[in-house]
Amino acid sequence: MVNFKPYGGVFGFAPRIHAILLILGSAILLCGSCTKSTPESETLDVEHWSGPGDEPGFLTRPRGLIASEDRLYVVDRSGRLNVFDLEGNFVHYWILQKQKRGTPTSLLLAHDGNLIVPDTHNSRVLEFSPMGELLWSYGSYGDGPGQFSFVTAVEQTEEGCWLIAEYGFTDRIQIISPELDYIDSFGEYGDGPGQFSRIMGMTMAPGGMLYVADSVNNRIQALKVDGHKISYVLQFGGFGKDHGQLTYPYDIRYSADTRLDQRGILYVCEYGSHRIQRFTLDGKPLGTWGKVGNKDGELWNPWGVCVLPDYRVAVADADNHRITVIGDKGWILPSQAPPQTEGTGVQAAGA
Repeated sequence: MVNFKPYGGVFGFAPRIHAILLILGSAILLCGSCTKSTPESETLDVEHWSGPGDEPGFLTRPRGLIASEDRLYVVDRSGRLNVFDLEGNFVHYWILQKQKRGTPTSLLLAHDGNLIVPDTHNSRVLEFSPMGELLWSYGSYGDGPGQFSFVTAVEQTEEGCWLIAEYGFTDRIQIISPELDYIDSFGEYGDGPGQFSRIMGMTMAPGGMLYVADSVNNRIQALKVDGHKISYVLQFGGFGKDHGQLTYPYDIRYSADTRLDQRGILYVCEYGSHRIQRFTLDGKPLGTWGKVGNKDGELWNPWGVCVLPDYRVAVADADNHRITVIGDKGWILPSQAPPQTEGTGVQAAGA
């Protein structure tokens, strides 16, 4: 199913797009010239929310997104933070400050339900209430403890510590206490185990496991977080377009959905291959969804991914200026895929 829902309208001035489309659709049916669904769309379980534009509820290259029990939060390149319900209806928005240097690249929902924003180009992390009230700001520009250059992703441990990823001066993950005191850091620039080249996404999984989208190294690294220490466990991926290979992984999310694996699974958003790929927690590929384009079943330079409460997958479909929501259909399993040639000609986008 394809669904376009730019407005739900709490502001009162939202245009009645659904009503207009319903009237137009009825007129087409009456004249006997309705557009038939294609065989491809009938095999997919997909919706498209929002669309390109500068108005509230529309999107300009969405980057980061995260879901709560009843809301989807989306940050785009214009510096707007749009909020939708889980049917795709627009609810409200707010605008982030200090946009001249750039805008955030990801989002996190904290344990207390507040929204964590890695303010990438302003070298800080922000916490907002669900209605957009700024609660705190942490960090400054620099390479010392508690300082950052480009902050790209944040995660929170079971104990409430913040894991903050950055690149620029160095590629590392800083560990910050719940009281916002620096504790330690892990990692450096490079391509060896425990080294990184532009972390773009992180996700926590059971057992203190932290999975890191090591984007320019075209791999996922699995790390163990034990109290205030981080250690390397394993890695998977490698540059390419075959199943199990990655091309600029820009985001990663853990899902507790046990239908494919009793431990849950990982969803990886590949900017370079225009697809979502899913894995077991030890890196076994479980299928891909998407190819380059703007039609059903297609993505164009997707930037972020998150899992909705009903286990549907929401994608920040950046260059299509929309959110694409994926169901169970349309996944290509490894046994079904023909071999692919390496390389896409796509370069990693600047944060």
